[in-house]
Amino acid sequence: MSLPTSSVSGIDLDALATVLARERVGACWLMPTFQNPTGALMPDASKRDLVALLARHQVPLIEDDVYGELYFGAARPKPAKAFDENGLVLHCSSFSKSLAPGYRVGWVAAGRHAQALEAWGQLRQRSPESFGRVAPEFAACAVAAGQGAAARDALRQLFDRQPSVDLLRALAALDGTSAGQSPQLVELLHQQPSLSAALELLELPCTQWTETARQHARDAVAQAARPLQRYRCAACGFESQRHFWQCPGCLSWDSFPPLRLEEQ
Repeated sequence: MSLPTSSVSGIDLDALATVLARERVGACWLMPTFQNPTGALMPDASKRDLVALLARHQVPLIEDDVYGELYFGAARPKPAKAFDENGLVLHCSSFSKSLAPGYRVGWVAAGRHAQALEAWGQLRQRSPESFGRVAPEFAACAVAAGQGAAARDALRQLFDRQPSVDLLRALAALDGTSAGQSPQLVELLHQQPSLSAALELLELPCTQWTETARQHARDAVAQAARPLQRYRCAACGFESQRHFWQCPGCLSWDSFPPLRLEEQ
């Protein structure tokens, strides 16, 4: 969400405090030094107050400091990271704005999130087949650390090797969309028919479904429903597609409920 910003001193901290008290904020992305497009420079006192305010709410600050080197004066303005005592500020900068766009070189001082990202990387390497189960949490952590693009590349490689609905959801979250809007969803439904993937499709208006997507979703529902379209004996657990008054397994009478498993 956007907040009132002065072209001289930057973001309105009172407005930010109001939002933090009212909303659940996952992270803040700000340019305290030479904000684009206003060119605003937050005073050191305001940067210190900003960091303290976010620390009280345990909200990470992604500090975009790509214009910090473009100063006129004897000393470079301090970044907000200089006032960080809790590791909540992720300081991001680059040479692409100060030296040459073609350099494409950037870096991030991730604070306390650096160890978390390293742990995620180790888990991804050691257990790639099960990493999809925690992919949404990995994506959220990467965004908070200012490494959303790198996370997208890593998850895309995993998805290409071992596609899953969890990985698709994480990729969609990084793109600011939903899994239902992903062009890979229909192919995933075809390769791995599942109710989870079908539910993602159901989030879209049916007018947006292709006939292929409709058929794959129907197949997924049919596959998931097949084991549940059975009757089960309450006495011994014997299952059958037919209803019996006397169980063929344990010979008990009236032990089959009149409802299939999917109806219970």
